[in-house]
Amino acid sequence: MVTHLDADLPARRLDVNGVPTAYRRAGGGEPLLYLHGSGLTDRWLPLYGELARDFDVIVADHPGYGRTPRPRWYRSVDDLAVHYADFLSALGVESAHVAGHSFGGLVAGSFASLFPGRVRSLTLISPGPLPEVAPPDAYAVFAVEREPDFDFDSLLFNGNEHRYPEYRHADDEGGLLAPPDADGLADDDGPSRLAPAPTLSRRLARVAAPAQVLIPDRDLLFGEETFAQWARYLGNAPVARVPGKAAETGHLLIVQEPEAIAVQIAALASHGQLDNSKM
Repeated sequence: MVTHLDADLPARRLDVNGVPTAYRRAGGGEPLLYLHGSGLTDRWLPLYGELARDFDVIVADHPGYGRTPRPRWYRSVDDLAVHYADFLSALGVESAHVAGHSFGGLVAGSFASLFPGRVRSLTLISPGPLPEVAPPDAYAVFAVEREPDFDFDSLLFNGNEHRYPEYRHADDEGGLLAPPDADGLADDDGPSRLAPAPTLSRRLARVAAPAQVLIPDRDLLFGEETFAQWARYLGNAPVARVPGKAAETGHLLIVQEPEAIAVQIAALASHGQLDNSKM
């Protein structure tokens, strides 16, 4: 069994209905499917190692990101949710705890709404805006992203990017798109350009598992109303702030405070509630 200490865990491949899916797996205990955001693919993050202390952690590259190509017929967030249902089945995993960060939160929410019986607990970490009900300024930051003086690293880490030189936007936040191959798999865009799941907010009422939303001290990418909407549509799920020990946490709190996040996920999985004593 691979332990949580294996920082350079190599990727494996699994055929999922013709899609060669790259994934990493380590730890022990109940399975946990982690769905990444729009970057930080093709690596074993410290957060995964922390989670592997308590869980059998499974992290795959989304189709179109990292080492997993995307079929041209994968057109929406819901298509990714179905892909992960088939992926778990191919691994022989009937149900799992599910956690998703940023864009991965949208995929996690879609998965939990479409396959509620396969989700043991649901943790959303700074999830992206819900389609249809997103506040008007939810995507305002992308309007200035290409400005000459725009610093995406600063936005992700709230001005503390110098503390995390190994997580630069130029290397990671952008997808590391997989190349095309002879089977006509898409190479023109990644999951962030997939069509949204327009009815997702209404479908969240189908989620049967205990759920929580984890947020940073201050998220400069998505506002607090975005996170409050997720909580409301999940039946008033608890929202917990993960504060920074050395610096204010931002959108990439998964990098800044991996241990605290792992504690919260384990607490929900074990007791169906947040462990506020550890905050």
